[in-house]
Order: sequence, then structure tokens, then C-alpha cells
Amino acid sequence: MGTLADEYINLFDETKQQKIIHIKSNQNIQKSLYDIRKIMEKGYAGVYLLHASNLLKTLLSSLSYQHNSAIKNKYTLEDIIEYMIEHINENLSLDELSQKMNMSKDHFTKIFYKKYDYTPVDYFIRIKIQHACQILITTDLTIKETALKIGYTDSLYFSRVFKKKIGYSPSKYRNKFSN
Repeated sequence: MGTLADEYINLFDETKQQKIIHIKSNQNIQKSLYDIRKIMEKGYAGVYLLHASNLLKTLLSSLSYQHNSAIKNKYTLEDIIEYMIEHINENLSLDELSQKMNMSKDHFTKIFYKKYDYTPVDYFIRIKIQHACQILITTDLTIKETALKIGYTDSLYFSRVFKKKIGYSPSKYRNKFSN
């Protein structure tokens, strides 16, 4: 294992395959960059260099942490939604989705809700029902076939969920909007 300096060099080495570290809008990193610039504008006196180097150390630690977190969490919330869409005909559990994010169920639900105003399970149900709406108005599939296409084996349960989310039964929805 190398020194911390070696780890930083490897992290930012342009000869490595991964040349870019994606930094999300992070106020701490932005503030560190701003502070370093302001300090260095004062000159190159030892006290300024020492202060700037300490801020740079903090900045590099933040970047390293963010990079390692990105590797640890291979999925983003957007990836999870794509995963839901790709597996629309399955019954995904909160356990499965939170494990993909490498988070506890509670923490995953909290950050998902904060971003999308729905829990992950409710969001997945809404995606399923939205897809069912498209199927109902663009195909001649039966209600049972539509339910199966989005992962519901019980068409009566599907109809109850559909009516709760849309306000119409699947057949009334089809009759009203299939023109």
C-alpha cells in the first residue's frame, strides 16, 4: 500500500484509464476552490501557502471520498429508475433496490423520496401503471394480459391498484382514452 500522496497521484494520474472524476454540485468543494484562490491572490508568503495547502488537502480528501463513493455505489437514483423500467414485468423489492445503491432501506427511501416525492416502491408502481396506460390505449391486449406484462399475476389486484392511481378502472380508462 502506498502513501496518501501516491493514492492522490494515482487518483488523478492522466495516464490512467479513468481520467475524469465527476463532481456533482458540491458546495464544500466549490467553497474550498474559492478559498484557495482567494488565499493565493494574497501572495506567496509562508502563512498563505500553508493555509492554501491545508485547504487543498481537504479538497483532495473530498474528491477522493466522492470518487470512492461513486465506485462503491455503482448505481445512481437515475440508474435505479432505469432498472425499474427494464424490470417492469417483475416485482422488485425495496431490499433489492436499496442493495443496488449499497444503502439501508430507510436511507435509500429517504433520499429517493427527497428527490422524487415518492417512495421507491410507490414510484415503481406508478411506472408500472403508466406503462399499463400506454398498453391499454395502444393495443388490444386484455386486462389480464396487460397486468401480466407489468408483473401483476392477479388481474383483480391490478385493477384495484390501477383504479386507485388513475381514478378509472382499466376498462373504463381504455374506453375513455383509446381514441
